[in-house]
Amino acid sequence: MTSVLWNIDSQDWREEDPLAICKNLQEKNLIVMHDGDRYGSGARDQIVASLPKLIKYLIKNDYQFVTVPEFHRVAYKVEGWS
Repeated sequence: MTSVLWNIDSQDWREEDPLAICKNLQEKNLIVMHDGDRYGSGARDQIVASLPKLIKYLIKNDYQFVTVPEFHRVAYKVEGWS
């Protein structure tokens, strides 16, 4: 397993506008999103329903979706060891 630290909490478990997190986004942010109520985060219906709106907003505003290893290379300048 790889540990992944996030720096923006989507708070997607709340009953609020899913785009509310976008006002705080900056370069090199990694957004944490929750999946279901296994650990008490509530039902995931709102989270799933909000994703298309959130993704469209991010793409329209030139944000990129990258893998965790890509994010680490860019955000932390992780380089391979020889």
